[in-house]
Formats: sequence, C-alpha cells, structure tokens
Amino acid sequence: MKRIVVVAPLIGAVCLIWTISSFRAGAEELSGKSLFQILCATCHPDGGNKYFPEYTLHRKDLEANGFGTPEAIVKKMRNPGALSPHANRLSLMKKFDEKALSDKDAYKIAEYILNTFR
Repeated sequence: MKRIVVVAPLIGAVCLIWTISSFRAGAEELSGKSLFQILCATCHPDGGNKYFPEYTLHRKDLEANGFGTPEAIVKKMRNPGALSPHANRLSLMKKFDEKALSDKDAYKIAEYILNTFR
C-alpha cells in the first residue's frame, strides 16, 4: 500500500510532464485559428472582449486603439500593460512571453486576428 501512495503521484507527474511537452512540441504545427481558440477565445469570443467590450479584436477597434498591425498585436501579447495607449485602465490579459509562446506562433495569432475580425 505504501508503494502505491509513493508511486501514484510520481506516475501522475510523469504523465503531466509528457502531456505538456507533447503539446508544446505539437504547437509548432497549430494554425493561428487553433492557437487563438486555445489561448485567446475564452476572453475574446468571436473577436469580442468579455471584460472590456469597447476593446474588441475587430479591425476598427484595433486600429483606434493602436493595435492595427501584427507587430503591435504581438507586442501587446508580450506585455499587456494598459488597455490602449490612451487608456488609464490596465489590461486583464495574460502575458504571453517568448517562453510561453514562440514569435512564430504569436504572429500566427496576430495574422489570424487581423484576417478574421474585420
């Protein structure tokens, strides 16, 4: 019985590490749409914004708030900071640094946003 108590958490940890590493290895193959669905859609359903409805991912709002290019969107993903250059409120967005999301995948998401939510 003691062996099961010791071994079970170890097996669980190994499975969790394997699952995470498998996802990260396969992340290179995911499309911008798939990455958006996994990482962004919970707070930005259909390009909206659950917490600040005036800051959607639709092109007119992105451009009005200074995020009309892939570079600007990726910069926002890397360092969410304020909602926009002219807003005093802080964003609630999770920070996606290079360890969490490669530049390649961040740009896939940015391109998907710009091409989808017009």
